[in-house]
Amino acid sequence: MVYNAMKLFMEINPALFEECTGIYAADQESAPQRQQEREAIWKMLEDTAAKNKKSREGSGANEDGKRLSSKGSQAARSGSPMQIAEDGAGDSERKMVALNIHDEGKKVVGVA
Repeated sequence: MVYNAMKLFMEINPALFEECTGIYAADQESAPQRQQEREAIWKMLEDTAAKNKKSREGSGANEDGKRLSSKGSQAARSGSPMQIAEDGAGDSERKMVALNIHDEGKKVVGVA
């Protein structure tokens, strides 16, 4: 079946078939070199990760790179962008009003 498709492709446009065949052959020749490059990059990433992990362990930081609080395992949360405000929904409601976003049960499809 693949042979028939290739034969049909070759008959319809021989110049394009030759170009594609040449590109495929070049890709196949360079495949081992590309594989070695990928492996070298992964090795470098693994080495860097191991080095960073060791330096974090030595500095008393957790996996996120934040220093551990004096309580031990609980990380300090001051200044966290994901920290929930004390007033909860009020803050997000103010932000929605500031952005002029309201849910009135109507779906706006486009702006004229």
